[in-house]
Amino acid sequence: MRVVSTVHPSSSVVRSCKVVCTNGAQYLVLAYPDRVEAHVLKETGIERVASLVLHARVLDLLPLPSQPGRFLVTTDPPDPVALVLEVQDDKLVVVGQTDVKARGARVAEFFTGAFACESYAFSMHYKGRLNALKLDEEVGVHKHDSFDCPIRELNVLSACVVPIDSDEPVLAILHIDAQDSRPRLVTRALVPDEHDLGGVTEHIRAGVINDVETNFLVPVKNRVIAMGGSTVRLLPVHANADVHASPTRKKKRQSTKGKETDRDVGGSTHGEEPVALCTWEWGAVTTWTSVDEGRILVGDEYGRLVFIVITETVDSITMTATLCGQTSPATTLTYLDNGAVYVGSHLGDSQLVRLSTTANASGSYLTVTETFANIAPIIDAVVVDLQNTNQPQIVTCSGSSTTGSLRIVQKSAELDILGFTDEFPHTENVFPLRTHSDDTYHSWLLLSSHSATRLLSIEGEELSDVGRSAFIANEPTLAASNLVPAKGPVKSGPYVLQVTRSAAILIDMDGKMEIDRADFSVNGDPQVVVASCSKTQALLSLKTGSLVYISLENDKLKIMASTPPQLLNLRNQVAALNIEPSSSTSRATAILPIATYGGNTVHLKKTSQLLQAGFPAVASRKLAAGVRSVLLTDFGVGKDNVHLLAGCVNGTVVAIRVRQSAQDGTADYELDEPRTIGLGSLPVTLTRHGDRVFACGSVVTVLYWEQGRLQQSTLAVKDVTRAVPLHAQEFEDATIFIAPSALTFGRVQQVQRLHIKTIPLGLDNPKRIAHSVRARAFGVGCVRTEPVRVGDPATTSSSFRILDQDSFDTLNIMQLDDDEEVFSVACLPISPDDASSECFVVGSAHLRENEVEPSSGRILVFGSSAESGAGSSWLTAFTKVRGAVYALTSVDGLIVAGVNTSVNIYELRPNTISEAERAPALTLGLKTQWNHNYVVTQVTADDNLIYVGDAITSISILRWDGTRLQTVARHFAPIYPVALDVLSDKSVLAANLDHNLYNFRQAAPSDRTLEINGSFHLGDMVNKITRGSLIMPSHDPLIRPEQVFFTSTGRIGVVAEATEDASMNLHALERSLEQILDQDLPKHETWRAPHTENGVSDAQRSAAGFLDGDLLERFFDISPRSEEYERMMAAFETYNIVKVKSENDLAALLEQLQALH
Repeated sequence: MRVVSTVHPSSSVVRSCKVVCTNGAQYLVLAYPDRVEAHVLKETGIERVASLVLHARVLDLLPLPSQPGRFLVTTDPPDPVALVLEVQDDKLVVVGQTDVKARGARVAEFFTGAFACESYAFSMHYKGRLNALKLDEEVGVHKHDSFDCPIRELNVLSACVVPIDSDEPVLAILHIDAQDSRPRLVTRALVPDEHDLGGVTEHIRAGVINDVETNFLVPVKNRVIAMGGSTVRLLPVHANADVHASPTRKKKRQSTKGKETDRDVGGSTHGEEPVALCTWEWGAVTTWTSVDEGRILVGDEYGRLVFIVITETVDSITMTATLCGQTSPATTLTYLDNGAVYVGSHLGDSQLVRLSTTANASGSYLTVTETFANIAPIIDAVVVDLQNTNQPQIVTCSGSSTTGSLRIVQKSAELDILGFTDEFPHTENVFPLRTHSDDTYHSWLLLSSHSATRLLSIEGEELSDVGRSAFIANEPTLAASNLVPAKGPVKSGPYVLQVTRSAAILIDMDGKMEIDRADFSVNGDPQVVVASCSKTQALLSLKTGSLVYISLENDKLKIMASTPPQLLNLRNQVAALNIEPSSSTSRATAILPIATYGGNTVHLKKTSQLLQAGFPAVASRKLAAGVRSVLLTDFGVGKDNVHLLAGCVNGTVVAIRVRQSAQDGTADYELDEPRTIGLGSLPVTLTRHGDRVFACGSVVTVLYWEQGRLQQSTLAVKDVTRAVPLHAQEFEDATIFIAPSALTFGRVQQVQRLHIKTIPLGLDNPKRIAHSVRARAFGVGCVRTEPVRVGDPATTSSSFRILDQDSFDTLNIMQLDDDEEVFSVACLPISPDDASSECFVVGSAHLRENEVEPSSGRILVFGSSAESGAGSSWLTAFTKVRGAVYALTSVDGLIVAGVNTSVNIYELRPNTISEAERAPALTLGLKTQWNHNYVVTQVTADDNLIYVGDAITSISILRWDGTRLQTVARHFAPIYPVALDVLSDKSVLAANLDHNLYNFRQAAPSDRTLEINGSFHLGDMVNKITRGSLIMPSHDPLIRPEQVFFTSTGRIGVVAEATEDASMNLHALERSLEQILDQDLPKHETWRAPHTENGVSDAQRSAAGFLDGDLLERFFDISPRSEEYERMMAAFETYNIVKVKSENDLAALLEQLQALH
């Protein structure tokens, strides 16, 4: 089975509102597509305190005026619900919910949303239907008094409650008139007894509005504003107007001939004039928020915020619109307090801005005080390793309107680079030292290379070579540390211990002289193989297999114990050891880890048994590979959380929890099952920095303990062989990253996070992207739309540009024709004989107003020279095609293009047009064509197989035999795919228009029919699926990442394949969690079942072949001592077929899943 997990959650903000609780606490509530978050308001900004995943797609969010601290959430069809939530003590609590689904109804085309008054909340999801929800303080929504009523205005543009005092709410409804297609405003009163809306009333007598762009109604100051077009209208409200009763069912069937109709009452074409008007000079209105009774803040599609102010005097009423400034294009606005406004965006970063009464230097009346990263909508993306650090990065085409951008997303710890030096190449290890052991800062660095040691002094930000010193300089240093006595009161001293291959010397840092020495050399042959120092003791391993334990006593070195050589033979010679205590606050260690070459075994031994013959191990574990380094750490949690870590030569870290028990006053130790973490292929060194451990192999990874489990986060530094903690005056809490060519000084900040870097492109919205490893460049197709006033025709242009992968500077750009737009971009090999030769290929279409679908386009080939770099990229070849080039890939050095209904294969040929001096040297020739589809929007290749996605039907597999295309298999039922890619087992992963994921495969190699092997409702529109991962692959993983997907709401997810036994365990756990979690929300099983436009099919009521990784990881949120945990594990035992050895093994399996992202 495959596991679907989220790497980066949806960042597009759907709605926002402010709620005030009865205790006076104020919260900003944000609705994302799949969840709701509560942020407490503080003087310094906002802070998230709660989040709730809803198992539904959020449609709207609004506060309930009569219920402090509560708000209404409505969700999208096909299975919409209305939820009342409350913020209680920084938690989100579900008060009540009701189903608002209308069977057989059509989803509304223009207005889908909610609005409320004191007694009722209204939601609209379907054409001609309105849900009236009776509000109740105890249960949120009183289901018995709530009802679904018909509404005669079918094409509703906007609706609100008329701001008057009335026993029953009166609704203002702006809709498209069926006769003349212009906006018409009518008012109707709710008739609860008849579960209906009454006839048209005369509360607002606007009638038809000539401005066809008008699509918003805003209740304000006992009036209603109609806006959205080029004119903003302030409409009067007649509070004492008559309410026309709704006709009974019997009267509805009678003829209306010769009688007054709704169109004649209060809705005449020539309505009452507005009491005030003002001109709207900006783009289409997207959202608004009320500041106070006479002022509203309005956002347009280009991110401009406009203040509309109503000024009322005894003689007149005026309304003005003033531009405040520029923000991200807003999908939601919420006025908080004291001039603070939250700007939620789908197309750019969300922002917290502060309004001012005076303009700043740029003429703006607002200041952005805080920015919240939003990478939506992701139109396209690539997974690359830009810095060659074996740490994949994602580059996305994000944003739209005025906020187009490339976003570089990387899963790594936050590292601040403090300094860099290349004066000391070939350094293998660094030992920071203090002059006195109790000094606050390190003053010295002892640098060890392959054959020598040198001492540096730290003077501010400068490093100075001391030159000749008391330290042994003609051989490498194996270990060094400040040393204090292990027994007696803690006291400071100037002593430093240096261990080399031939000796251990004690140095007085005050006198800069050697005061004691222990030689370990036989006839000039150095004997020390491995050494480790702590602040009170040292442990050495000799070639003979002897272990030497050293401490400080009476200002001299004291050899405490030495095991007889015959007890440790050469086959079991020590590979690694560590004598540092597991806690950074301890003086000495009671147990120590030792790894031996024989059997690749790591032993846990008691320090107190050093004097005993045989030096027995209290616990041992055989590993899959040899050990390079070991250590013990409790990650700052305490003695109940001690872990044995082993860095292995095959690029893995093995983590084993050490469990201690006491019997008869003697401590016994047991080792749990190991967890393996892959860091590439290079040997791994381990060093501890406070509560964290740095593991350096092919990548640098920080290991730390959080939320009750071991977690990891990579660092964006390369070629690092070791990381050493440093605490100097100018480098507090820093780390030295040792590479063969340089030393880098840095400080690790936050460890578990995705870093997002923005490359702003403004109005040039990136639509397609590809990466060339050879050219070290990106090819990006952009579309630019100039801002215009609402109602004016937009001007659009398109271009293809090549960007340097490091600086993202534009190296080359080509402007396409006026009516031409980039549809696809790929980086493809141009010849089967030279796999390293590649070029950018661009597919386009000519968009003309009189064409239903494009009838022409082009394929353009851009090459790049390896000698002169990406800056010499040029147009190598192009050809015209009969349609839009929706997708591109390659097979056998040929270009495969999806052009309208066909799959075409092209090859590069010499250009024979001699008279065209500027013509490219090459041209594209059509080799073959396969025309058996409706709209080919997806093509991808694997070996000689081509996988085709048809937007109208489904998936096909073709085979290229060198001369023609042959059909291998097809899926015939229409699923409307929007993205696809090939999995490792040659099956197809596809996403469709209904937000589902599907897995297709052939039942047998000879079968010409593709079968659906798995289905899963993601709840998001997937725009791209690509092979890749955000982590280094582990050795023999139970869960292996395969694909990364990207959605229009900014979600990044990973699809991983689990082994059969792991799948059984995870499936049983998923079913168990479904019974325990979120019982007051829509059912998780139903939410993940594949959806159609009509909802979940009765034929399949749950997902198949896929597991929800996000739900599985919530296992860690349940306390092991809770009743929920007991119920969950009881259900797990019932469902589970393949039994796990223990609950710890289940947790380890989930940790592997969590490590994928």
